[in-house]
Amino acid sequence: MKALIVDDDVSVCEHTQMILREIGIEADWVNSGRQALRQVAYTCQKNEFYDVIFVDFKMPDMNGIETTRKLRHM
Repeated sequence: MKALIVDDDVSVCEHTQMILREIGIEADWVNSGRQALRQVAYTCQKNEFYDVIFVDFKMPDMNGIETTRKLRHM
């Protein structure tokens, strides 16, 4: 499995990534909704896909709901 973690708190991203890797899930992280959109587009161009994306609800540039809505339309 492959996961993407989206959170504006870098320590949360790093810790979540560590936990996921310990259970055998490859995980990338970004610290904003805009970076999440770029990262998903980049992986799709390489014909790779995330099985799950963890999105923080409260982020400064684009909240979790807006980020999720935009990701769903990609």
